[in-house]
Amino acid sequence: MNILLLTDQMYPSQHSSVEGLFHTEAARLGQVWRVYFERRLATPQRDGDLIRLPLSCRRHGIIAALQPLIDFTEIDIVIVRNWFSLLRQCLRLRQDFPHLRLGMWESFPHTYRRLHEARSEGRALWRKTIEVKLKTLWEERLLAQVDFHLFISTGFQRQIRPQVKRPWLALPMGVDLHDLPSQPAAPHRGPLRLVYIGTIDALRRVDLLAAALHARTEDFQLDFYTSSDNDSLLALHQLGDARIRILPALPRRTLFQRLQDYDVGIALIPDDALYRVASPTKTFEYAALGLAVLLNPLPEHVAVLAEDDAIYCSFDSAGLNAGLDRLFATPRPLLRAMGQRARIAVLEKRSYPALAAELASFLASILPPSMPA
Repeated sequence: MNILLLTDQMYPSQHSSVEGLFHTEAARLGQVWRVYFERRLATPQRDGDLIRLPLSCRRHGIIAALQPLIDFTEIDIVIVRNWFSLLRQCLRLRQDFPHLRLGMWESFPHTYRRLHEARSEGRALWRKTIEVKLKTLWEERLLAQVDFHLFISTGFQRQIRPQVKRPWLALPMGVDLHDLPSQPAAPHRGPLRLVYIGTIDALRRVDLLAAALHARTEDFQLDFYTSSDNDSLLALHQLGDARIRILPALPRRTLFQRLQDYDVGIALIPDDALYRVASPTKTFEYAALGLAVLLNPLPEHVAVLAEDDAIYCSFDSAGLNAGLDRLFATPRPLLRAMGQRARIAVLEKRSYPALAAELASFLASILPPSMPA
């Protein structure tokens, strides 16, 4: 099958799922063209299966920009990732190319997030409630016209898009095997080394984790790798705890090499309507590297990691203290064994080869019977 993927990414992004599925594992899907956007690009550019377009095409002109670069008569499937302004434009393709199958890939409840933030902050609640309601209705009108849907999780369909009746597939974030270090890490000595990767903000409640660890008397090192710069990060600095460090974000492969120096990955995610439907990327990257994982029982976590393959706890003060008690009481060899079990489970269920095989089967099922997959 021939697939045109309109990403929501700015070139030269190396988004794990976009590149891991639609480039690294493209051979499992067929021929794939990936479209990225650039703010300062004047004219559309194509280099093999990579297409770069001016950012203005997000709002208008996407079809005109692509037609000199792509023969739409040869495209079987068009997938739009997250941007409804692109989906609105692509719906017009059916007038001239009725054979196309058009799908929407939603990776996060971006519209709902605005309402969630308003509820958390207690600000502009009525205004954002109305805005989100109107935008959701607009999105649902567009979604009613597509042929299929890709959602980041099963929970996303159930909680965010329950009205969807057309074929859909849960397509979570995964692990690119090519990014994993070729050599296993050596056993660690010294204080227990903990790591947290990703965004730090008020919604993610990293303050609960930092406060719980700051109160501990055990010898440990907790490193945060993040590109965040906000009040939540300032609060971590103000703890003044030498055991807790803030480090800059790193490119994925460099980061994966660095992560081999750690014992435990921290994957505590608020159990609320926003994050319950998300895909916990970092959780499975920790596990794929063989780290033990401290996490809470979100649906995506328990779907992949058994109770004995990680240290589960609730994400509140009492639960955190119980989880940390168990963590610090577990000998390091047992933590390594736990990490290896988690690695096996993640590579079986969340590697991009496994996800690409599921995606290929799903996309083949939505093609017309006379069209070869």
